[in-house]
Amino acid sequence: MQKQKLDYYWPVGFTNSELLCITCKGGETFPKVRCSTCLSCCNLIALPVQVLPKPTLSTVALQIPVVGLPETVANEEAFLRSKVRS
Repeated sequence: MQKQKLDYYWPVGFTNSELLCITCKGGETFPKVRCSTCLSCCNLIALPVQVLPKPTLSTVALQIPVVGLPETVANEEAFLRSKVRS
């Protein structure tokens, strides 16, 4: 996936290391889909209607910015992640 200047990410979930999202391209700030009920162009804000086609999920790596020596950054990030999850 190549990131463009005007891409926005609509978050739908996350794991320990990744953000699950729908990529909105072309300056759109939220995904537009066709509603299976009215078959017109709707926004995801109008859910809980079923949408067709289902938007494709993308994954974006999550990383906590840590400043330090290269050999200690990974350990510091792991420590911070454990504190955020608890």
